[in-house]
Amino acid sequence: MHYDLRCRNRALPPCKACELRTIYSTSWKFGHRKAPVRISFRGFRRADVLVASLVISLSPSLSLIVSVGFGKARDMRRIPLTTLFGVDKTTDDERQFEASWLLPPAILAGLRGLIALYIFTSIFFIWGWYGTHDDTAAIGQTFSFFTWLTYWGIGFYMLFAAIHTGYYARTGRSLLYRWPRALRILHSLLYSSVTVYPFLVTIVFWVFIYESPWYSKTLTGWQNVSTSVAHALNSLYALLEIILPATSPHPWIAIPFLVLGLLLYLCVAYITHHTEGFYPYTFLDVGDHGQKSGTVTGYCFGVLAAILVLFLVSWGLIWLRCWLTKGKLKRARQDPLRIASGVSVGAMAGEQSGEMKEAV
Repeated sequence: MHYDLRCRNRALPPCKACELRTIYSTSWKFGHRKAPVRISFRGFRRADVLVASLVISLSPSLSLIVSVGFGKARDMRRIPLTTLFGVDKTTDDERQFEASWLLPPAILAGLRGLIALYIFTSIFFIWGWYGTHDDTAAIGQTFSFFTWLTYWGIGFYMLFAAIHTGYYARTGRSLLYRWPRALRILHSLLYSSVTVYPFLVTIVFWVFIYESPWYSKTLTGWQNVSTSVAHALNSLYALLEIILPATSPHPWIAIPFLVLGLLLYLCVAYITHHTEGFYPYTFLDVGDHGQKSGTVTGYCFGVLAAILVLFLVSWGLIWLRCWLTKGKLKRARQDPLRIASGVSVGAMAGEQSGEMKEAV
């Protein structure tokens, strides 16, 4: 084992202190063996080297902890962005987004395709209803509602997920992992959003909007029914994407992006009020003279707290599913890894049976 500790003060000009090299070799007992450990202090200032040498002389085990800590701190500064989002090369063979622990890839692709078809059919059917009832302005206004934006997000995710899963089921290879890493990062963020935002939409709708007096005035009876169904099904779609696929828990770096999405929508809501003359949601109304700004601020911080809690809930459910399934994965028949594992298992079984026959 070799730990290379470099000076953090690289921006300064070199000096005699920074050119000091100290190499200490010793051995620690790991189990029943003694492994030599070489710790190299390169480019550290004199005081750092003296302290580290003193620690080594006093306690070898403590010096190992210090050296490993320095090494981890150095590695943390070099973690690539793809690793933070969980789309680095180590995950290329896991088929997280295309495969399931419960359903074969073909059935999973069909389920996702049906959900995408229903979502887009319902959206365009409602638009057609608006257009045939002299309410074409409402079509453009739908993009001002967070519910509709979330519904579009779920629809497009299900569409692309169905394409990826169908391609994997047919060829055994991943179409998603042929994409550039940047697009895979965006796909990971989209997955995080479609498994967190829908729960927020459902809670806000059924708690703050459904029984409000203005709701029955602005929507017709048919629209009430269709909108209520949409606000119930979006959470069901999110729950299916949490339970069925073999995805890993959300990367923690997705939290600021989810919060940023809410902030951007807040801008859309007030731009809508400025251009169209209405608030998409009445709890965002600050009043003519800002007399309700305190209440609106409280609502905004409440939504912020809710999105953090819902992220933790979604993360916890995915982690629980991973723990219960223990890495189980239904791969496609043409998947090279499935074929290779089957050959290796068969070869091992043949070798064991041959050895047993020879022993007999």
